[in-house]
Amino acid sequence: MKEAHKRKLIWSLITLNIIFALIFLFAIINYAKGQSILNIGMNPHVENAIIMVFSILSMMNVIYELKGI
Repeated sequence: MKEAHKRKLIWSLITLNIIFALIFLFAIINYAKGQSILNIGMNPHVENAIIMVFSILSMMNVIYELKGI
């Protein structure tokens, strides 16, 4: 892989990880307030907990991808 492509890939993955961290933080704030993010008809605490779990899993996946570069 060329160095320029590798650098772009690394920065893209870091940006993606920051986005997932912001979504996680937003879900924690809304969990504490008792508000839901998506308003899909579920209990707000359950909805935010699901979002937090998937955000953590996504961040772990991005870190795994970064280790492979």
